[in-house]
Amino acid sequence: MRFTTPLSALCVLVSVVAAATPSLKVTSEALQTASDITKGNCYGAPIPPWLPGSYPGWYYGPQQFAPTGLACLVDSLLCFVLRLLLGSSFCPSGPVPTQTVTLTLTPTATSSSPVVTSTPTPQVPSPPSGYSWGYTNYTCATECWPPERYITFGIVINIQACADMCTTLPACKFANCYHDVNAGSGKNNTTLFTCSLFTVVTSIINATNCGNQQQQSLPAGKTRITDSYGLIKN
Repeated sequence: MRFTTPLSALCVLVSVVAAATPSLKVTSEALQTASDITKGNCYGAPIPPWLPGSYPGWYYGPQQFAPTGLACLVDSLLCFVLRLLLGSSFCPSGPVPTQTVTLTLTPTATSSSPVVTSTPTPQVPSPPSGYSWGYTNYTCATECWPPERYITFGIVINIQACADMCTTLPACKFANCYHDVNAGSGKNNTTLFTCSLFTVVTSIINATNCGNQQQQSLPAGKTRITDSYGLIKN
């Protein structure tokens, strides 16, 4: 049987998933979210993060910190459907990393309201298991040309979560985890990281994305880069 519309394919997938997993409540929302994450569209992030108009495709970390509108890769139903659609796992296995950064409250220069900032780390932390550092604590992020070497990017809770995403995708050889801070609000003063994945190992020479792009989400606003770490898969 041949299906001519994505909706037809989704309807069939609903039936397959419901029959295979009667304990899971299959929703059209979960299926639509999963259908937006494909290899062809860089897993929901078709524009690399160093180009104007980019937006993340997913989030990996505790559900309570998930940014609104992003697919949360700890949702068991979503991960199950993604595996059906992609033919392989996209959600990392194992325990979900938790926030380990010590937080303090400090006032901004223009407001008396407290904002969340991270306490400076006295030394470079050890890299996640199975990885080595390409660079650490930098103020620019990786650009990779040609863009075909870019896989995807999303939002993660910490560096370990970014490494877990790279480990899950066999094609990933290098990950860049950094704070991508908007000039206005949204991601400003958050502890969440941007995580971009690549098929080739790069170095600090390629870390030439120093921000100033206009983003469409989290929310709109120009960016600056801090706390950038390059992760080489061993």
